[in-house]
Amino acid sequence: MNIRKDTYTGGFHYWIDFRDGQSVVLREMPDPFPENEVMFAGHYEKCLEWIENEKIRNGEFDRNL
Repeated sequence: MNIRKDTYTGGFHYWIDFRDGQSVVLREMPDPFPENEVMFAGHYEKCLEWIENEKIRNGEFDRNL
């Protein structure tokens, strides 16, 4: 099952993955960082909600791209 949901907002790339028995929202980190940053962990639906809230918070930035 592919749970990945790629989202680009606020100049960042976010997606949902599954780690250690739970869903997590990851943010792509630029080089030289070795790993992507975990922004939120919880149930898949809560991860979707976190991403939607992040899109709302970054609405002005995204409109000005």
